[in-house]
Amino acid sequence: MDHPPQPEPEPTPPPAPSPDPDTIPELFAEHERSFRAPGDPPISTLPAGTDNPVPSAPVVHNPTPTNPSEWSFGAPGGPPNSSLPAGTDNPGQASLPPAETPTGSATTWTPAPEAPSEPSTTWVPGSEALTEPALTSSWIPEPPVRYRDPLAVAIANASLFSVGYLLLGKKLLAVAAWLVTITLVIILAAEARSVWFEIVVLGWWVAVIAHGWFLARRRGRRGHQLRRSGPAKQRLGALAFTLPVLLVVGLLRWDAARIAQDVADAKHDGDCDRAMSALDQRWAGHWVTDAPLTASGDVTVEACQQVRRASGELRDVLSGDTAALEPGINRLKTVLTDKPGHEMMVARILDAFLRYLPSADPCDISVITNSLGRMHENGTVLDRVVAAVPRVAPAALVECGDNLMAAQQWQPARDRYQQLLDQYPDHKLAPQAQDGVQKATLAIELANVLTLLSGTPPQYCTNPAAYSGAAPFGAGKANPALFYSADDYTNRLPAAWKAPDAANAVLVVCAGTPEFGAPVETCGYDYGIGYTQYKVITFHKVKIPLRAFELKTGRVVIDGWVEVGGASCPPTVQYTEIGYTDFGPPSDMYVTPSDADVQAGFAPLITP
Repeated sequence: MDHPPQPEPEPTPPPAPSPDPDTIPELFAEHERSFRAPGDPPISTLPAGTDNPVPSAPVVHNPTPTNPSEWSFGAPGGPPNSSLPAGTDNPGQASLPPAETPTGSATTWTPAPEAPSEPSTTWVPGSEALTEPALTSSWIPEPPVRYRDPLAVAIANASLFSVGYLLLGKKLLAVAAWLVTITLVIILAAEARSVWFEIVVLGWWVAVIAHGWFLARRRGRRGHQLRRSGPAKQRLGALAFTLPVLLVVGLLRWDAARIAQDVADAKHDGDCDRAMSALDQRWAGHWVTDAPLTASGDVTVEACQQVRRASGELRDVLSGDTAALEPGINRLKTVLTDKPGHEMMVARILDAFLRYLPSADPCDISVITNSLGRMHENGTVLDRVVAAVPRVAPAALVECGDNLMAAQQWQPARDRYQQLLDQYPDHKLAPQAQDGVQKATLAIELANVLTLLSGTPPQYCTNPAAYSGAAPFGAGKANPALFYSADDYTNRLPAAWKAPDAANAVLVVCAGTPEFGAPVETCGYDYGIGYTQYKVITFHKVKIPLRAFELKTGRVVIDGWVEVGGASCPPTVQYTEIGYTDFGPPSDMYVTPSDADVQAGFAPLITP
C-alpha cells in the first residue's frame, strides 16, 4: 500500500520550564483526563500541554512493560513494532498515516499484553533525546495509592492505638508508636504519677494526632489517588473507634474525681474508715486515666495506715502500756509533717485519746503527762495535747501519790507530790501535795531508820539517821527509847520508858557490855574443903557503857555510861571452879541490883 510522504519534521521547540514536582500528579491527572475515556487505563505520563520533542517520531505506548529491556521493536530498518491499534491517535502529535512498508519486508505487530498497572512512555530509537530531565525515558511515576482523609487519620490516631498509621499502611510506625504509648502509660501509672508527666503523655497524644494528619496530607499531594471519595465514611469509621476510647477515659476520670471528692470529704471529717472505703473502689483503669489523683489517694492510704497504728498504740497506753506513747505520738507527727491534708484524722485520734485519758490509772496518767509535757506547741493539732496536760496532770499526780503511799512506795509517792508543787505551785491541789510530800518524807526517813535498826548489832549505833517525825529529846519528861543491849538490864525498865517502835521513840540507846563500876563494899568469905581458905571480895556497881541518839535529828545526846547500884556482901556467893582446883571466888563482884536500882541507874537518861 502506498503511503503519503511523511511531512518534514518541524524544528524542535525550546525546552519548557521544569514543572514543580509537587504539581506533577495534578498535571498527570489532567493529561489522563484529556486522552482517555472513563475507565480506560492511563495512556501517557507526559504532562498535559507539553509538545512532543520529536513530532515526526512515532510514539509507541505499551502499558505492560516497565523495563526498557522489554520494549519490542521491528527488524532493523523496518517499521517499529507498536502496541497501538491502527488508527489510534498519538497523544503527543497528530494522527500518523500508516508507515510505508518496504518491498519484500513484512510488518510485524506485537500483541498488546494485559492492562498495565502503570503506564510508561517509550521513544523510538533514533529520535532526539528529551532535553527536560524530568521527562526522560528513565523516569517512572509513583504508583497510585488509596486515598486516606487526613482528618480521619488524625481522629483514628487520637485513640492512641496507632489506628491512623494502620490506615496509611505504616505498620512498623504503628507498632513503634503503640510501644511508646504503652511505655508512657506504664510509667505514668506506676512511677511518675504527677501532673507534669500527664502533660507529657498529653503532648505525645497531640503529636501522634498531628503526625497522622501531616502524613495523610503529604500522601495526598505527592501520589496518584486510586479513589478520592468517601472521606465522611472514613471519618465516621475513625470516630466509631476513637469515641469509645475517649468516652471510657472520660468516664474513668470522672469516677476518679468522684472517689477523690469522697476521700476529701472523709479527710475533712477525720474519718479514715470512710476514706479507705472510697479508695477501695479504685482499680487499674483509674491508675491509667488519672494517675495524679490516684497518687494522692495512695498518700491518704499511707496516712490512714499510720493513724490506725497510732490509734492502737494510744489505746495500749490507756491500758497501762505507757511505753507505747512515744511511738504513737511520733507516728502522728510523721503524718502531720510528711502527709499534709490529714490533720483532721490526727485530731480525731487525739481527741478520743484525751477523752478517755482521765479514766486511766492515775500513775499511768502522770507518766503520760510527763511525756506530753515535754512537747512544745508548734501550730498543729498536737497543740491540743499540750493544752490538755495542765487540766489532767495535777489531779493525776496527787491521786497517784496517794496510791503509792498506800502501797508503801514512799519515794515514788514523794516524787509525784513534789512534781505537782514544782510544775503547778498555784494549783488548788498544791496544799494537799505539800502534805503528801511531808508524809512521804517521814515515811522514807522512818523506813531508813528501821533498816538501820534491823541488824544485830544494829547499824544505827554506828551510822545513825534522823527521823524528823520523832518527838524531840528534852528534860522534864519521859523520853521513850529503843534499847539495844547485850544484857537484860534494860528489860527491867518500866514499859513507859520503852518505845514500842521507832515511830514513837525519842531516843535510840545502844548499850555495851557491863563493866565494874564504883566499889560499894568489901567482904571476906571462907571457901575450900572445910572452909579452911579465906578471900576478900569487893562488890562494885554495874557500869553500863552506852550511846543515846536523839531520833529526830540523829545526834548523840549521851556518849558515856550509867551505873546501877544494888545489894552487896550477901551471906554467900556463888562462883565457878576451874578444873579440880578450887581457887575460890573472884576478888571483884557486881552488886545485886533490884528493879528499882536499875530504874534509878537509867533515870537520868530517860527523864533528865
